[in-house]
Amino acid sequence: MKFILMTFLFFNSNINCFGQNPAKNTQELDSLKYYHALANSPQKSTDLQKAYVFYLKLKEQNLRKKDTIKIIHNLWQISIIQNSLGFLYDSENSAIEAIKLLDQLKDNKTTLEARFGLYNKLGNVYSTLNDNETAIVYYNKGLEIAQLPYQVNLIQTNKAMLYIDQNKYQLAEKELLEVYKSRLKLNDSRKTTSTLDELGFVQSKLNKPQGFKNLLKALEIRLGTDNV
Repeated sequence: MKFILMTFLFFNSNINCFGQNPAKNTQELDSLKYYHALANSPQKSTDLQKAYVFYLKLKEQNLRKKDTIKIIHNLWQISIIQNSLGFLYDSENSAIEAIKLLDQLKDNKTTLEARFGLYNKLGNVYSTLNDNETAIVYYNKGLEIAQLPYQVNLIQTNKAMLYIDQNKYQLAEKELLEVYKSRLKLNDSRKTTSTLDELGFVQSKLNKPQGFKNLLKALEIRLGTDNV
């Protein structure tokens, strides 16, 4: 899923906020890791339901403790799960609830990562609902606070996919060219190849000669990688 890296960063920034009992800390950490994996990388049909129940209970616990940061994280995970289950309006509401709580806190690395992820999530939700204008609004909000190259690349790729769905290939090409250049610098072969493939598709739709060349180049890279 698109949110694994972002949620894992935020998750790791909060799992050390428990008490001082080492055994209890380890148990809680293992439990959080387990349900985080179920929510973000489900392997069985029941994984999302299990994670959903877990995070709802955890949210109630943290509400009683008045631990706003953990409540935000719980809502973020709940929104991800609801989106995966197809409950788009519920996912939207959970994300907005989390953002309202973030608005009460001062910005720092942790809160900005959470806000970025929630903006991106809302962009995805509105994109799926075909509310393209609102999706772009939230994607742009995410871009405004993006702190790392992978965050910028994620948003620009999502915007490009949205433009492709609308047959706005020139706008999609603009986003993908920037992502491709960025990923070349990051030396991420797999993601660079994927972006090149998407860029080639868009350029072919625009009847640009480099479109076919980029599609072919992406294919050659994949075949070469498979043969290594």
